[in-house]
Amino acid sequence: MTNTELRLTTDTCDGVHCESGKICVIKKGHPKCVCSPKCNVSKRFSGRTPICGSDGRTYKNICRLKKRACRKRSDNLTIAYYGTCQNSCDKITCPSGRVCLLDQNLNPHCIKCARKCSPVTARHQVCGTDGVTYKSTCHLKEMACKKGMGIPLAYKGPCHRKATWPPKRNGM
Repeated sequence: MTNTELRLTTDTCDGVHCESGKICVIKKGHPKCVCSPKCNVSKRFSGRTPICGSDGRTYKNICRLKKRACRKRSDNLTIAYYGTCQNSCDKITCPSGRVCLLDQNLNPHCIKCARKCSPVTARHQVCGTDGVTYKSTCHLKEMACKKGMGIPLAYKGPCHRKATWPPKRNGM
């Protein structure tokens, strides 16, 4: 095989199979698989809308977020909500069926609240850091969703009257 024939076989993407979310391009005369995810954009949110990623970074659009997820080989990087990343729920538009909730670090997250808690016995009770006894962890999460603010679990069991959160340390 001559150098010309060899070059002809390496400067094409014919027969090159790339993994999902990647396409073959020629770079420096050689085929290379690069990230090029399909960017389906909804009518409501154009391709120019900033996106807050689940990593807390703002992306210019959904395509940029998908490209980063591909490059990092991360299935966990998703849309947290539409718009620039915020530190409150005031200006956040959550995807359909989700509501904005602040976690214990006051970071906003869009979550689904539409969960129904099944009836439970008293042995499933938990105490939230708000000092309220909930029937179960599910009921605690349900209330957090209604309030729009995270309620961390203090401990399992009913809240004690004189208990404080966070617990006081001896000698302090």
